[in-house]
Amino acid sequence: MAQASTRVGTAAAVLPVSTSELQPQAVPLLERVRKQLQARVSTLNVGVSWASNFILVAGSFIVTPAILGALGEENYGIWLLVMSFIGQMRILDLGMTAGCMKFSAAYYESGNRERLIKVFDSSVAIFGASGFLALLLTAALMFILPALYPAALGGMQGIIAALGVGMALDLFCRPYAASLRGRSLFYVYDGIEIVTYLIFKLGLVLYFAHAGLNLWLLCVLTLMESVIRNGIVTVAAMRLCSWITLPRPWRAERDVVCSLIGYSGAVFLMALADVLRFQKDAAVIGWFMPEAPDQISIYGIGFRLVMLASTTIGVAWSVLIPKFSGLSEKHDTDALWALFRKANLNNAILTVFGLVNIGVFGLPFLKLWLGKGWVYESYVLQVIVLPAYFAAMLAGPACGLLAGIGKLNWLTALTMVEALVNVALSVALARDYGIYGVCLGTALPMLVFRGVLLPIVLRRELHLSCRQYYRLHALAVWLAGVYLVLIAGFAFIDYGNFLELFAACVASTLVYAGLLYWIVPELRPALARLLPRLKSRAA
Repeated sequence: MAQASTRVGTAAAVLPVSTSELQPQAVPLLERVRKQLQARVSTLNVGVSWASNFILVAGSFIVTPAILGALGEENYGIWLLVMSFIGQMRILDLGMTAGCMKFSAAYYESGNRERLIKVFDSSVAIFGASGFLALLLTAALMFILPALYPAALGGMQGIIAALGVGMALDLFCRPYAASLRGRSLFYVYDGIEIVTYLIFKLGLVLYFAHAGLNLWLLCVLTLMESVIRNGIVTVAAMRLCSWITLPRPWRAERDVVCSLIGYSGAVFLMALADVLRFQKDAAVIGWFMPEAPDQISIYGIGFRLVMLASTTIGVAWSVLIPKFSGLSEKHDTDALWALFRKANLNNAILTVFGLVNIGVFGLPFLKLWLGKGWVYESYVLQVIVLPAYFAAMLAGPACGLLAGIGKLNWLTALTMVEALVNVALSVALARDYGIYGVCLGTALPMLVFRGVLLPIVLRRELHLSCRQYYRLHALAVWLAGVYLVLIAGFAFIDYGNFLELFAACVASTLVYAGLLYWIVPELRPALARLLPRLKSRAA
């Protein structure tokens, strides 16, 4: 700011122009900037969301070994076990965030301010009840968890309480976050998340990891981050979403609540299914191996890279759900399918790049990152789930389209059945095969339900035949096979440090760029424009 003021002052001294003459030019400039931001809001959302995920991923790579070293394998396993139960309270969202986002986007696009206010007031009432229920469940977990896992969670009531309060606060503030997303202002929420993460979960955690970190201090930092983040999000939503007023839950209207429940019920069931699919593993391992909490750490590290890739790449299509909803509301079918095809292509390119590189560089990265003897076990788990995640991540844009147009009944049923099979198979295999059995119990249902049964649902809901669906992803399968063959040799190199590993990753990225130029003609103009820019910046 000081430099900017100096430049303005210098310009005023050289050019005899009055402030009144400059004033009319400032308004059109700001208006042009505002219109450019509106025109590029989708790109901005994806860009900031990717930046957020990149920081979260990079921060996780830095923070995880620091926390693991400060707490030790057993305490880190205890932390993951507690978080697996507290994280399950996210299902108290009841799918309402997605419902509020969808209806807010639809009414915002149509300019229906009255309905926007009704959606907000109704969501405040619903999330108020959810947050209060989260507090009650937290109180119950303070007694239940130490009784279920006395060896691991005895005396952890305070930590459970603090983390539960943070989760309840997230629920109380969901209407504000959903309103920002309904206006397609994902970049505002993600920008706030970046700042609070850098301060609390990265900066302060790293500081205390070296100064002396324990479970209680880690819990306090997590709670503080939740308080600050939600406070800023609430203020931002009240400034940027003109229909938001002071919370008035008593003005919730029955028809609006019924509409939200009608849409959000399906989303809630899928969220419940996701809890069963992905957050039950620590509980199963802790139950069958109560004296070995370090196995939870090994399992969690094995899934870490794949989960981070799935979350990061999923941003590319998840931020388009309000766009799908808006185009559906306008009945613009051509634009809807054009956006769907573009999302599929981008998602396939990113999925292939992310998962193939995880398969090739996963083990050397884990060895350099953590330096633990058990990283080989984590890598085996990682390889087991890669094919399943490949099928699930390719299906992401289709699931986003179904969410945007409100056709979720069959997808919900499919997800619920997959979750039940997942739980049953994981429990059945855990007794004899330990963490590998739990991993197979997650991977096999995901591969079958997302790769084989989901296309049948899409044929019913989108009139997209199974042959069309598989043809849509034929490029991704071909690209993954060729790319894996070309860079497989990098997996057998003994890397001495991260610099050598980074050089190999750069080489694999160049190979992928050349492969895209050869196999995907649609990307050639973009790559042709990008290369000169990279050369000029390098120069």
